Amino acid sequence: MFRSPFQADIFSLVTLLVVLLSASSTSPATISDKSGKPLDRAGKQYNRYYLHSCSRSDPSVNECLTESANNLAQYFKRGIPELGIGNVEPIIIDEIHLSLGSGPNGYRATFRDINAYGVSNLTVIGARSDLSTNQFQFTFYVPKISVRGHYRSSGVLIMVPATGGGEYWGEYGKLDYNLQTSLQEFWCSHHGTCHRRRSSGVLIMVPATGGGEYWGEY
Repeated sequence: MFRSPFQADIFSLVTLLVVLLSASSTSPATISDKSGKPLDRAGKQYNRYYLHSCSRSDPSVNECLTESANNLAQYFKRGIPELGIGNVEPIIIDEIHLSLGSGPNGYRATFRDINAYGVSNLTVIGARSDLSTNQFQFTFYVPKISVRGHYRSSGVLIMVPATGGGEYWGEYGKLDYNLQTSLQEFWCSHHGTCHRRRSSGVLIMVPATGGGEYWGEY
C-alpha cells in the first residue's frame, strides 16, 4: 500500500527505467542494496529479474523501453521486495482540491483519504526518448480506476447549489496518462561495477525533474 500522490507512484515505476540504458563512464561509485550490502562483482544484485536492458545504439530503443516498462509494471504490480515495494493497492491519496469558476458562483471541493484501486493495471503504450539530454516521455493506459473517500464542497455546480459533505465513490475508465521526465544517468558494467558521469548528479531511481497530466472518458 502506497501513501503518496498518484504522480509519485508513476514516478516510482518510470524512474526505474533509467537503468535500462547501458553506457560507459569513468567515475566509479559504490552501490549498495537497501540493507547496505555492496553489490557483488557478478552484478546479480543489480541486474535484477524485473529489469530488461535496452541498448542506446538500438534504433528501436523506444520500442524496447516500452516493452521493458511493461515487464517492470507487472512486477511492480505484485511488489518488488528487494526495493521495499509491497502490495501497491490501494494507492492512498491524502487530499485533492477542485476549483471550478470564481466568484459567488464558483464551486470548491476537497476530497480526502482517497483509496484508489486499479492503477497498478496500467499498460505502457508508448515511449519517446532523447538520449542526448535524458529526456523521456511515457504514455500509460489504465482501463479502470475505482476510488472511495470523503468530500466537502461549497458553491454552485452546473447552476445547482452543491454545498455539503460525506462519503465519495467513483469509477473512471479508459484513462490515458502522459508523463515527461528528465533523469540523470547511472550505469553498471557487466562485472557489477557501477558508475555515474557527474558526481553531483541525482542518484539512481531518483527523478531530477518531472511532471504529467491525465485525462479520462467517464
